[in-house]
Amino acid sequence: MTQALIHDSLVASVLNKYYNTIILNAEEDTIVFKKQKYTKQMINNYPFNSAVLPITNNKFSLPSFAILDEQLQPIETISFFQTPEALQHILIYFGENHYKSITWDEYVKRENEKLNNPPPTSPAKNNTSTPSKKSSGKK
Repeated sequence: MTQALIHDSLVASVLNKYYNTIILNAEEDTIVFKKQKYTKQMINNYPFNSAVLPITNNKFSLPSFAILDEQLQPIETISFFQTPEALQHILIYFGENHYKSITWDEYVKRENEKLNNPPPTSPAKNNTSTPSKKSSGKK
């Protein structure tokens, strides 16, 4: 599912434009992140590398992906249980730094007014957090 979703033309074009994409195997024995070495541990009764916690801002779930800023600080963790269209909107929201000035709901409303289309699925569906807070971090 991950490969199919990130290779979808809608999603791939946004990923290529705004992001440096890295696929992380959460079951790796050792991961070095921000010069710190992390090892595999039991997390919620599963053997995952503890690097997933700082990368996802302690919002780790499967399958998901984390959006980090230029300083590798987590901005949001999004479920892969999204349609390509919904994920495209989510990625644009963060990729164009809209999250710094408007909430997710304001962004959706503005985009719908522009396009007069039904709103994209909220990233809060399927056990994810809604990108609704304004953030001072950089993408």
